[in-house]
Amino acid sequence: MADLENEVEVPRFFLCPISLEIMKDPVTLSTGITYDRDTIENWLFSRKDNVCPVTKQVVADIDLTPNHTLRRLIQSWCTLNASSGVERYPTPRPPISKTEITKLLKDLNSPNHQMKSLTRLKSIVLESEKNKRLTESVCAADYLSTIISNVNSGITSSSRDEALYILYHIKLSPPGLKTLGKTGGFVDALTCVMQSASSYEARIISRRNIS
Repeated sequence: MADLENEVEVPRFFLCPISLEIMKDPVTLSTGITYDRDTIENWLFSRKDNVCPVTKQVVADIDLTPNHTLRRLIQSWCTLNASSGVERYPTPRPPISKTEITKLLKDLNSPNHQMKSLTRLKSIVLESEKNKRLTESVCAADYLSTIISNVNSGITSSSRDEALYILYHIKLSPPGLKTLGKTGGFVDALTCVMQSASSYEARIISRRNIS
């Protein structure tokens, strides 16, 4: 990339403020600054730094807004400069949204959709740190703890195990853990699941949550 930029003058606003490379998937923070998605997600979620690198403002809303206009400009510029060795980046796959996660959580209330929704939620949570934080932000812990707590409500042990697995892997932030601790009888429910869980892994997770 460095050699290419010496040969072709890259418009400055095409470059990510963090990596200083051409943005493949430009997204805008609530602070109004645009970054490449992978770079800013690594900054916010892997480093657990919730401060905008440019403005130094705390990022209160973790939603990243796709900058479609800038992405199209970058793609057009790359196409025009293809003869100089500039690679045109493909249109990125739409990321997981709060709306999609919220729908999956609401589907947990339906016996016909519960296991399918849990399976999809698990794949989302295990995909990235960003997805963990996004899932926590829509109160997923409340929905999951309800399934775990309703030991005698007809909910299958497989559903409880799956909900417990997801809740463990979200790795709730301190505020999220504090809220979860206020759930009435939740520790008692975890103890019950630990004693009757169908999988060894679910029992281990129960012990870790209690401790």
